[in-house]
Amino acid sequence: MQGTFFFITLLIPLYQGAFLKRQKRELLANPPEETCSPLKNHVSFSSVKVSIGTPPQAFQLVADTGSNDLIVVDCTCRDCPRDWGSCFTGPKRSTSFDMTVYKNGNTSRTANFARKEQQGPLAMVISFGSGQVAAEIASDEVRVGSTHSYMKNGLLLLVDHSLNLPGPFEGILGLGRPQPKEEMTSARGVAVPGFFEAARVQRFSMCFNRMEDGVLGVHTPQQPTMLKSVGKVHWGLDFRGITVGKNLAIKAAFCDASQKPAGMETVCGLIPDSGTTLITGPTSMLITLFEEICQNWPRCRAAHEELKKEVKEMPEMRLEGLSLLGRPKSEAAPDEIIRIMNKIRDIMEKADKASAAYPTGPPREQVSSGPMMSDTLQLLLESCASWIEGVDLNDEMPKLTFHVAGANGVETDLVLPPRTYVLSEQSVDGRKVCIPAFSPNEMKTTLNGDVWIMGTPLFYEYTAHYDRGLGNQEASMAFTPNADEACGQCKDDVIVKKSSLITSSARRTGFEGLQFLTQKPVMRNLTNLESI
Repeated sequence: MQGTFFFITLLIPLYQGAFLKRQKRELLANPPEETCSPLKNHVSFSSVKVSIGTPPQAFQLVADTGSNDLIVVDCTCRDCPRDWGSCFTGPKRSTSFDMTVYKNGNTSRTANFARKEQQGPLAMVISFGSGQVAAEIASDEVRVGSTHSYMKNGLLLLVDHSLNLPGPFEGILGLGRPQPKEEMTSARGVAVPGFFEAARVQRFSMCFNRMEDGVLGVHTPQQPTMLKSVGKVHWGLDFRGITVGKNLAIKAAFCDASQKPAGMETVCGLIPDSGTTLITGPTSMLITLFEEICQNWPRCRAAHEELKKEVKEMPEMRLEGLSLLGRPKSEAAPDEIIRIMNKIRDIMEKADKASAAYPTGPPREQVSSGPMMSDTLQLLLESCASWIEGVDLNDEMPKLTFHVAGANGVETDLVLPPRTYVLSEQSVDGRKVCIPAFSPNEMKTTLNGDVWIMGTPLFYEYTAHYDRGLGNQEASMAFTPNADEACGQCKDDVIVKKSSLITSSARRTGFEGLQFLTQKPVMRNLTNLESI
């Protein structure tokens, strides 16, 4: 890091009510035309082309609805890996660049003994799930597609970090929820606006395509039914549990809205976050969910019955709860798990015959104590190479229905098919395996309870519409299923809808029907323990 830094944890734009009212009148009188930018698919995240400076320098920045700032890697960052990609040279080359400085009030004597007030770049520290970054605050011209703005104190130059991220990573385009008034002021009176704040964008949308670029829509039309954002900091939803399978009347035993304690806004919360790779939730709830998935998947039910028999015959083998779910992907499976996985491969033929005898799985009451079904699910997926060829997971695994609502009481269901909540990756020993697109993450808030994050899987099935609100209008969201309206493509700043992008991937079976995870998943941690 260079220069003298004043560290602050949060700098948010501050606008007076009169300005917001004037801005709303101007937007209503002259609504901007819809435009777009392609979202480059990296599987673990998506990035968008952002041009910064004069002349412009192009970057691929992570499109992140979970943060608010525009961050670009500065070339002065000595610890930034080369495989991250391009770095910003603007301080030396951009004619529109300006650095934000502060005076610390101290004085020092120069060589000729004249007193001179010390000053340095104003900076901030930002925390992410994978570590922290230190960024200097600057100003410059920024363009995303045909949308542009001069980012006065809104360009953050990453000059140091403690991130654990593989490349590519050139920075972040924060698309987060506008912040509440009580969070807006900064220690030195400097406001750091996000790009959409500076560019006066009220509505936008995001959706991903499998093996294709997705679409970031800008100045998108207003949706007929909106869910008012829950909480204060993030785009948030009232999360009311998950139904596994077709019977929507039966929900997994967690996040029951009828059990909401007094004084809480929601029993659970859910954050739709384009910058998080997987779906995260509390460990105990994931165990319950995995049990329900296995219960509703005949192949898993049959494999579990056979596994219980084998474990009884091999008492030295012992399964630990969430033995795979809680293990870092970089670690090899323990020998006992490998032996059991090999045994599962041996009994798959028996399991297939058993599943044929029970098309809907053995009766639930026949399940006895023994290995946890959540373990069986993970082991069965890890050994998927032995059975997945020619199999369409959408035909034999249950769908997941996430029940959500807005703060205004509007309810909707977000449905994920198996080929969206199951991924494939290469194990440390070179095998191709399947994994559930879930990861444990313990986040509990005072007002919104246990918090789940729904990452990239959501955006493959839905176009997420965001309305940032203006004046007294609240921030809100809507979700359009791709089955009703294809994500499409962005060509020449115009969104072109093409259903072929859905149907082409829908025909794939086996490993070809799954997203292949090539990088470590991007995670997020909440810093606000009161509300989402």
